Formats: sequence, structure tokens, C-alpha cells
Amino acid sequence: MIRAKEDPRLVELALVVSDARPVDWERALAESPDLEPALTQLRILAQVAEQSEQPVEPAEPDPGKTLFEWGTLRALKQLGAGGFGEVFAAWDPKLERMVALKLRRSEGGADSSGTLQWLLEARRLASVRHPNVLNVYGADVHDGRAGIWTELIAGRTLEEALTVQGVFGAGEASIIGMDVCAALAAVHAAGLVHGDVKATNVMRAGASSTDTRASGRIVLMDFGSAREPGTDAAFGTPLGAAPELLRGDPASVASDLYAVGVLLYRLVARRYPFEADSLGELRDRVSRGERTPLRSARPDLPRGFVELVERALELDPARRFASAAEMEQALGAEIRSRTSRPAAKVMRRLVLVSAAIALLMTVGVVALRERATTSRTSESSNAAPPLLTAEPRVEPTRDPAEDSPTASPAPGASVSRPARGPLERVDVTLFLVNGDVREAVRSGDRIRPGDRLGLEVTSAEPIHVYVLGEDDHGSVVALYPLTAGDREALAPGASHRLPGRHDGEQLNWQVTSAGGRERILVLAGRQRLPSIEGVLATAEPPREGAVVEYPAVGERALLELRGITGIARDSIRPRLQESRLEALARHLGENRTPVWMRLFVLENPMR
Repeated sequence: MIRAKEDPRLVELALVVSDARPVDWERALAESPDLEPALTQLRILAQVAEQSEQPVEPAEPDPGKTLFEWGTLRALKQLGAGGFGEVFAAWDPKLERMVALKLRRSEGGADSSGTLQWLLEARRLASVRHPNVLNVYGADVHDGRAGIWTELIAGRTLEEALTVQGVFGAGEASIIGMDVCAALAAVHAAGLVHGDVKATNVMRAGASSTDTRASGRIVLMDFGSAREPGTDAAFGTPLGAAPELLRGDPASVASDLYAVGVLLYRLVARRYPFEADSLGELRDRVSRGERTPLRSARPDLPRGFVELVERALELDPARRFASAAEMEQALGAEIRSRTSRPAAKVMRRLVLVSAAIALLMTVGVVALRERATTSRTSESSNAAPPLLTAEPRVEPTRDPAEDSPTASPAPGASVSRPARGPLERVDVTLFLVNGDVREAVRSGDRIRPGDRLGLEVTSAEPIHVYVLGEDDHGSVVALYPLTAGDREALAPGASHRLPGRHDGEQLNWQVTSAGGRERILVLAGRQRLPSIEGVLATAEPPREGAVVEYPAVGERALLELRGITGIARDSIRPRLQESRLEALARHLGENRTPVWMRLFVLENPMR
């Protein structure tokens, strides 16, 4: 007989407590009454640990660490420097928070016309309030130096993400592009242009910080080049500059949108449309139109995405998008065109309904079936099911290859492939099935009970995909795969809709209740992940009219996932206000691992 202190149930709870995760003690006692004495002692220890780790209000930094004072701000650490100036992390006693302080380097002095114009435009930027625009708190001159102070964003720039994870897929790049366009629309509405949109000036907040509440937020930064349209000033990065800027024309809305095209091109190709070793060579190549077509750089990209980027990169500004709002709408339409299907009659019925057993607590993501009546000639059994579009009479233009059915690879086909570095060209789009239309969902978006969710996955090579879900109670479950057949590698070059099909019917995940924040972590690898496979081996496949019971992913399985890179467990403990999946995603993102991942953090408030 196993003694209580060695009981695996107690060991599991102890691991959860050691990682500072919440425990439903009432449920634990109800499920294991024989462990009541040991559980009571463990609960007391957990309460003591929780009290010792309560978050505190941000304390004013030690004055002894101050590098210098600029007005009321205290510069504490230099974050960067360049030809334009220097950037510091600083303490703002009025706001009682850390801020980013950018001090301008001006040869003409603080009273020069260029500096005064810069201050005027920086103060105008301070009036722009948009979730995808860096918050500017103010601009001033102290001790002969002009500067602006802004919110301090912790995270990773898109250029850094490109280095860590490899090239982006069309879906993710489109979603990022929509956020950047939304930010530019707000900037343009204030009568300004950005002037230097590029991957190093766009950040994904929370990607490597303790502030996981902002995880996934795309922020347009570095407004040091911001100016009024038509103002004569040096342009930003030459490789991302519009042709008219290279000719000496002033910055404009059209040149900003060209830069967004360059940004999208770089995210999916890891190169620039025009590449050169000098400014003179760049000007020559642009004048001769010697640009590498995106289709040549990435033959696997969807036609609609390629055409959209090519339009943004038109040499003639009049042939580009007329506004950031128009480009944002075009990106959204492109996403919908790839996730929607031609019109067909669809009969939907809730058959697999439940609160996803007690393991899901308040998140409750359950499987929902769609029985589709399809044309015999339009789709094969392996193709994604048709859905009614918002306007059934209009069918999107698609590449023939996108709709062609692909057979699943033989079991284990990808397992024998040796690791060749990080996975690239993996594209995952989380979408909301809203009536008859699929809408892309981004981190930070709100969901509510009754919403149906799905994933669209594409890859340039065979991959095994796993989807984990977590609620605010810390319960982690495996949302995908659901069946043994789903555990085979997904075929490359095809679009796969998850959670897949069962008995010829398309499944979705449905949100069954409200309660805080939902986290969905998508993992992909060339080989199977044994820790998750072990969990899935105990799962019951979906059955007609039966409750879907998602298998719980215990702490042992998560620790095995974290151990992929051989890093000690103590070095990857969840930080304060960081969930188990957020800690795992941070660990995978900060270390080069053979596992590709994408974390979605969705808001699911009670009201």
C-alpha cells in the first residue's frame, strides 16, 4: 500500500504549490478524503508561501542608482543609443512608474528650429491614444536637451521574433499588419506620419516579460522620425524607404503604407524587396525596378496575401492603398478569404456539450460539431468543410492549390526526420466562428460564452501539432488532438482546420462559461512530444452524444516540456501573475528549442 506522503496525488499537488499555482482545495479534499491530514498541512504551507509572494505596489528605485536627472525624471539605465539620440529607463515620480526617456541629439541645440518642430510633433503624438500606439506622456527641454518620455514596453521586437522563431506565416503576418495599420490610422488622423515603420520599431508586448497581461499586444514604437506630412526631413531606414523618399520627396501617408508592405515582406521572407550594399546601389535598383517578387521569395504564400503586399509596394504612390484603414480592411478580407469556404447548406447541432468536466472550471472550451451538406464535386472528405459567408453570392478568389485535398502522411512519416534547427514557415490563425463568417482572433481580444473557436494551421514541412488550454484557476487540458488519427503529422503545404473532424463532422471549440482570462498554447514539432502523447493515451475519443472529456495536463508533463532544452526547473518557475502556460511559453520563447509555439491570451470577463 502506498503511504500518504508518497501518494502520486499528493506529489502532483505539491508540484503545483511549488510553482505558485492556485489549487482548488475543496475539490482536492472531495476527491481524496483519505488524504485530508496531509492536504490540510499542504494547504497551510501554500498559504504561507502565497503571503510571502504577494505583489506589492511599485517602489521608488534606490536614489543611489540614478545616472542623472532630467527634469523630474531620474534616468536609471541606458537602453540604447544611436545617431538620433539615447534612450533610458527612467523613474517618473508623478506617474509613479518606470518610463522610457528618449533624449534627442541635436547639433543645432535645444532652440533650433528642428528641435522645436520635433517637440511640437511629439506633444501632438501625446494626444494619440490607441492600443497599438506607444503611449507618449510628454515632451520637454531640460538642461539643454530635448526629450520625450513614453510608456516602457517589455517584450520582443518583430525583428527579434524573426530571429528566434524564423519567418512568419501569411496569417500571422496579416494580423500583425492589421494592428500596425490601425496604429498608423490613429497617427495619420492626428496629422502626422511615422516615417520609419520597420520590424525593429514594432514590438510584441509581454513576449518576454512579467507583464503577461499584455501578451501579444502589437505596439508601434519609435516616433523619433514622426513629422507632419510634406515636411522636409531625413527618412528612416533606407531599405524600407519608399522610392519617392529615396528621390528626396517628403514623407507622406503613402510612404508609411509602403513601409508596412516592406514590413510584411520581411516578416514572411526575412529579406527586403530591394537589397543593396550602399544607398547609391539601392537608388539604382529601385529606379530600375529590380525588386525580388514576393512569390519568388516565398512560393508557398497564398495568392491574396502576395497581391496585397505587392500593391503596398507599388513604385507609384497613387497605385498603393489610399489609407491605412483601407489596407487594414484588405488584410482582414484576405484572412477571411482563406478561412472561408464557398457557400453551402450547413446544419449545425450541439451534440458534444459539457462544461468540459471539472478540469476546465470556468474556461469550459468544448467541442461543437458541424454537419455540412456539401457538393459531391466541390470537396473531398479530407478538405475543410464549407461555411456560409456573409454574402453567399460572392466567392473569394483562391489559388487552386489551396483547395486541393491532400492525403494524410503515413503514420510516423515525419518522426524519422532529423532536427534541422527551429521550425519555420508555420502559420497558425485562431478564428472565431461568428454565425456564418470566420473572424481572426488576436491576443487581447474578448470572447464570451457561446463563442466557437477554431485554428487554421499550415506548414512547409510535416509537423505534429498540440493545443493546450488553461483557465484562471490554473487547470491545463489538452484540447487537441482528440483522436488517434489526429496524432499523425499534418501534411505540409495544405491548410488544416483544427480541432479536426470526427465521423465526417467538423469540430469546433465552444466557450461555455465566463471567468477571467483564457490561454491557448499551440505547440508544433517535427517529432511527437512524448510528455503530451502520454497524456493523450488516456483520453477517450469523442462519441456521438457523449461528453467530451479533455485530458488534464499535469505538472509532470509540463515540466518535461520545459526540460526540452535541459534547463533546470528552478530557473523557469512561473513569475508573479504568470500562469503555467505563460511560463512555458516564455521558457520556449527565450531558449532555442525544437518546438515552435504560439500563445493566445483571450479576455473572458464575467461581465
